[in-house]
Amino acid sequence: MVPVSEPSQVGEGRRRAAQFGAHAGFDATSLGRLALVVTEAGTNLLKHSRGGELFIGLMGVAGALAIQFVLPELGEIFDRAKLDLAGSEAGFAALSGPELEAVLRAIPDEVVVRAPAPTRRGRAGSAPPIPPDVLGPLIRVVVLTAAMTGLRQSELLGLRWRDVDWTAQRIRVRNAWVRGEHSAEGKSDLSTRRSVPMADRLARELDRWSQRTLYGADDDLVFAHPQSGRPLDRTKLTRRFRAACVEASVRPVRFHDLRHTFATRLAASGQPMRTIQEFLGHADSKTTQIYAHYAPSSREVEMVNAAFAEEPPTVDGSVAGEKAST
Repeated sequence: MVPVSEPSQVGEGRRRAAQFGAHAGFDATSLGRLALVVTEAGTNLLKHSRGGELFIGLMGVAGALAIQFVLPELGEIFDRAKLDLAGSEAGFAALSGPELEAVLRAIPDEVVVRAPAPTRRGRAGSAPPIPPDVLGPLIRVVVLTAAMTGLRQSELLGLRWRDVDWTAQRIRVRNAWVRGEHSAEGKSDLSTRRSVPMADRLARELDRWSQRTLYGADDDLVFAHPQSGRPLDRTKLTRRFRAACVEASVRPVRFHDLRHTFATRLAASGQPMRTIQEFLGHADSKTTQIYAHYAPSSREVEMVNAAFAEEPPTVDGSVAGEKAST
């Protein structure tokens, strides 16, 4: 293990991002974007590392994949970057209504107590007890909230009960959990000073969750870990969501695609793009325009119908515009 200073870490991050990207089959444009992701992540990790240095091991033999073992978080960064880059080429994904319901059904709504194995290798007696799975009910309501509000994952993890306005039936976005810290600064000025309406179903589910959680005070996190009250680990949330998609036999999508699900459902129901922009907190209306082709347009349908309308037959039975047969 050797200490690496900040300047060389940035260069090393870029080099290894290129190696990993080439290994994964990314083109030159995607490689550059992936390098930026790793450079930013490396710089932020350096800010929090002891003595301003980050120790990197497993150099050389593992090649392009070695950086995944520097810290567990970097492995997740690579997974997320690969999904994001792949998604950017094929466009975003959104869950249909039946798909969303299938995913929700795949997530347990009760604490799951698992029995230990009756035997264990090399020792007498049964295996040690397995900790109960307490995250199911929490993750289920997080997924529903993401799909019905369009909040970003960081905004969901930083949401506090005081920002749930039961009277107005709205969720006010005022805080985000970013890189292990609470932040009132969002991706745009609109991000952390907007509010999103709560559908009746979501209001009922959040009210039900407020009665189940041990952390229901105004300053508590809505989606706090059931045992510690700390912010929910985003890596576990992402993995559990992916596992639920697999269990539900739903095509693989990113957690961020729940935000796209919210936007596409609103657009398909005929809501104005400006309203969707405000709900999502987009600073630029061009960002919201990716959902415009989901919006119904009777005028456009009529235009295409008119272009392909069949011409009425003439007196002799031929179609107008056709040459009479000789």
